[in-house]
Amino acid sequence: MPSSAVSGQPSRSHLVQSGQLRQSSPARFAACSYIDATTHSLEILGHEYQKGAQASSGPAEAVLRTCHRFERYWAEGADFSLGSRRPHDSVVIGHDAVAARLAQIAAGTTSLIVGESFVYQQVHAAFQGLPPEHLLAGAAVESLATAAEARRRFDLRAALDYSQLARMLLDDCSPADTTAVVIGGGMLAQAIAAELAPTRSVVLITRSPKRLRRQLAGSGVRAAASRIDSFSPDLADQGYNVVLATHGLEGEHRTRVVEISERANCLAVIDLCATRTMSDRPAYLHLHHPVVLEAIEEANRGIADRAAAARLWIDRQLGGSHDN
Repeated sequence: MPSSAVSGQPSRSHLVQSGQLRQSSPARFAACSYIDATTHSLEILGHEYQKGAQASSGPAEAVLRTCHRFERYWAEGADFSLGSRRPHDSVVIGHDAVAARLAQIAAGTTSLIVGESFVYQQVHAAFQGLPPEHLLAGAAVESLATAAEARRRFDLRAALDYSQLARMLLDDCSPADTTAVVIGGGMLAQAIAAELAPTRSVVLITRSPKRLRRQLAGSGVRAAASRIDSFSPDLADQGYNVVLATHGLEGEHRTRVVEISERANCLAVIDLCATRTMSDRPAYLHLHHPVVLEAIEEANRGIADRAAAARLWIDRQLGGSHDN
């Protein structure tokens, strides 16, 4: 999931008065530095994602983290130079180019699953959650509005989104009456639970089951929620399947997830994380397994031309983007 950390930072007026920030129009982008699936391997992206969980952003920066990208955005007027980026980052310079890039991402035109629904919410959460005094508060409004219009205008809706992908893969490799154990409690995990619940018993494993139970009750999804140390695989007499739908797998939590996934009565593991959680084993399918990629491409082939047209339209609306 994306993150931004801005609490306890000095205000805009303080930075202007101290000379750390040049006075400029509010809520405009200066630059974006990034790595994504077009520039780096999944292993590097996964490493950067985990590092980014502890990363903080200053009062002139915002951070966008998804499983296929790690990006930093700087406000216009901030002390940004090409030297501010990490050596392996690509850079987009100027408000119009950065706004267009962000709209492309939010519209789903650059996603592995073109037209996927989750990335818009990730961009929205990363920027709309900034406090009013943050220098980028409101900067993404135009990008999000343009992305929403592009999705509507060009009907950018994946025929096979991540939640439908999990259901299709499970249906292909295990009986419909087996329990699905979904690791995660966020937006993706809940969407997968909603997709599977009509035909399977679903248990979501998360660190905060009480909050998740309230969310499930509010959405009407019939699924159980449990901590990982409270889940007993032996209760699933007919076997169970595991769907990995979180990136917070560290330490003992990760060890326990792998143990559950490697038990004899685990029939299949569907891994939707950016980087592999396990080594190869029978009935283990990672998001970038050739079989999975072929299924995604085949199901969503019809949206490719509309996505290309949407990219051109977004560039015309916002000024286009240029990498440096």
